[in-house]
Amino acid sequence: MSYLLRRLIALPLVLWAAVSLVFFSIHLIPGDPVDMVLGETARPADREALRARWGLDRSVPEQYARYLTGLVRGQLGESYSFRRPVSDLVAERYPATLLLAGSAMAVALLLAIPLGALAALRRNRPIDRASMLVALLGVSVPNFWLGILLMLVFSLWLDWLPVSGFDGPASVVLPAVTLGASLAGILTRMTRSSLLDELGHDYVRTARAKGLGTRATLFKHALRNALIPVVTLVGLQFGALLAGAIITEKVFGWPGIGALLISGVQARDYPVVQGCIAVIVTSYVLVNLVTDLLYSAIHPRVRLGESA
Repeated sequence: MSYLLRRLIALPLVLWAAVSLVFFSIHLIPGDPVDMVLGETARPADREALRARWGLDRSVPEQYARYLTGLVRGQLGESYSFRRPVSDLVAERYPATLLLAGSAMAVALLLAIPLGALAALRRNRPIDRASMLVALLGVSVPNFWLGILLMLVFSLWLDWLPVSGFDGPASVVLPAVTLGASLAGILTRMTRSSLLDELGHDYVRTARAKGLGTRATLFKHALRNALIPVVTLVGLQFGALLAGAIITEKVFGWPGIGALLISGVQARDYPVVQGCIAVIVTSYVLVNLVTDLLYSAIHPRVRLGESA
């Protein structure tokens, strides 16, 4: 209970540090939001009126204090470009990002755990080398290049799947594979390494000495213990998927929070950028908290206070 309390107390501190860094960083980016909306040929009176409406006529510390006050109240501000509350924009886009991240994680797990387990059982054999080569390619190939290649093959040449956008379940396949490929490579190597370590322990040798088969030893004993570091990595990477989906969403025209964030940066839409980052950081911290809670469920000997 005390561990949960500490993590919940740390959540607003982490969020404050992140949004503060983003707030001051975005104000250093060249460009004026007023010019992006009205254009450089707008009348000075119109420019000043819009600047006053958005509070940009105030000093940066005053804008910062105003932003934090709104954030405490649960208000993310109003978008300069869309002329709508940022909370509404995020609420519309966030489910699409969660769907993409969850699908990418499912693809990664379905590929990584079987490949990693098979590579560990067939260590230094051709199947092991082939699995590690696939994992290396998954980590090395850039998302944007893989996404374009998949679009070219499966959308333009074969006409099996939609090119971009979100129009039914088929639209999720290509962006999910693109986003999950690099994660699958990382998880495959982690699963193999962790399982090899477990297979060398005394309890595995004892189980085999008692006549337990290789598969039974693997699935009933070794794999469960080997999944502890894998679950840690999954929790960390799922939070990273929410942020890493930005490029993939842009390539596939996916209507998620990543595409909204890029639009905000391009338009110097401060509230949109700050709101998207705040949601991503909050999600990242909460996912890691849930990951820590899963430790004790997977392995009863792991205690939350020790895993922190």
